[in-house]
Amino acid sequence: AKYGSMPENLHQMPLGYMAGMLQGTSSIDRNDIKNMQSRNYDWSFIGTLKQDRSKMIKTFSRLLSKNYVSHQDSAQHPFEIYKDSVFVPNGRGFVVLDCFRLYEASLAGAIPVVVGSESEIAETFKFDGELPPWIFERDWKTAVARCVELLSTPDILQTMQERNLAWWKDQMMNMRQTIAAALR
Repeated sequence: AKYGSMPENLHQMPLGYMAGMLQGTSSIDRNDIKNMQSRNYDWSFIGTLKQDRSKMIKTFSRLLSKNYVSHQDSAQHPFEIYKDSVFVPNGRGFVVLDCFRLYEASLAGAIPVVVGSESEIAETFKFDGELPPWIFERDWKTAVARCVELLSTPDILQTMQERNLAWWKDQMMNMRQTIAAALR
């Protein structure tokens, strides 16, 4: 679905990922990405507790017990955990929904899960007028129910992962082209 319109000369850019996160990996290679059925964790969260994150963790933990939750990890470790996770929920930071975790998870082939109002989600994540192929819901209970439902449909989950990886690649290619064109 298309949301709002941005001026032609304004482009939203994904935040990227934490410095050092990919250190020690040879490349961001799809051959290194596990398919959804081969992942050990239904979901994972790595980060500090603020805003709605405690509620998010409790809600996910009630229905999905195969998880990894940590509040302290090295820069490389999150990438390895996300590569082994199906979903990566992202609670609100101190103020906004946007966070490096979303893009780190996408890069690792996990599916980010975001909760917020429709208007805030549209305003925060409208890349070229479209939302990323993540899970967006209004509350954590509905988000977890959707994740549980998706875990019972491996083909749909695999398609979501492929769409997510393609979205990331397209965003990076578009950004490179936009910057190159601006520098000419």
